[in-house]
Amino acid sequence: MDHRTRRLSEWARHGTGLPQAVAVSGAGLLGLGVVFWVAANWAYWPRLAQFAILQGAWLACCVAAAQRPAWRTPLAVVAFASLGGLLTYFGQTYQTGADPWTLFATWAALGLPLCLAVRRDGLWAAWALVALTGVALWWQTWQGSLWRHDGNWGPMWLAWALAAVISLALHPALHAGWAHWRGAGRVAWLTALVLTLLMLGTGAVLALTRPDWGGPWAVAGLLLAGLMGATLRARPRDVAALSAQALLGNVLLVGGLARLLFDGARGSDAGVFLLLGLIAMGALAASVTWILRWSRADAEADGAARQPGGAA
Repeated sequence: MDHRTRRLSEWARHGTGLPQAVAVSGAGLLGLGVVFWVAANWAYWPRLAQFAILQGAWLACCVAAAQRPAWRTPLAVVAFASLGGLLTYFGQTYQTGADPWTLFATWAALGLPLCLAVRRDGLWAAWALVALTGVALWWQTWQGSLWRHDGNWGPMWLAWALAAVISLALHPALHAGWAHWRGAGRVAWLTALVLTLLMLGTGAVLALTRPDWGGPWAVAGLLLAGLMGATLRARPRDVAALSAQALLGNVLLVGGLARLLFDGARGSDAGVFLLLGLIAMGALAASVTWILRWSRADAEADGAARQPGGAA
């Protein structure tokens, strides 16, 4: 039996990813249905009743999640979404005038105790989505449009650093001492990682249009190297995470080379495009080769450990 067949059979016996994903999706649809129902009847209720409905939905989901372990993840996700709806309604009712990022920052901060209490991967994934959305909105508020950039890269670098810290904090294979009571798993890690990579890629690519593009490009490369180093330390290595990181690495490599080559180009650009195409194909081929090699090495090590007399 090869390693692919063995992994499929193990997933069939022990895997809970699909049922959990279906449960979380169902919880999201249930919460969306409740929101639509409330919105359809919102004008007929007084303000006190509106607050009571939102607070009651949050409290009921929290109590139900505590009493029903089998439904804990979807109910906790609905409770977390209800908390965001309550905060949004509070801001709209009293017109606080705060920036949009403060809503997501407050939502993430108030939802953190719920995540630590429930300790489920699906809930941490929702929390990562909210927290990193807040980071991105904060970056947009203080940085402004990169098309009218004034030369201050500080907010972007700080947003990148915060996103990288959140991603590393949710890594399931790191911080083994407190991973058990944290409860974050692969779904939360991949959610945070993909959002972080999107922030890095967006900022770095847009920075290539600026004269002082070298600093952001280098910082993005260093943060990407740190995230990839954390992924490579884990056993087995996550192929999806490595693939996303390799894709961004290729984008940064080709983008930086394109900027350098076009800045120094003389005459026709056809040769530059041809050279960039060859470099991009070579980088992509090398990335795929390395990822497949690491995946096979992990599969062989796992198979050797499962043999009689192998490592435990």
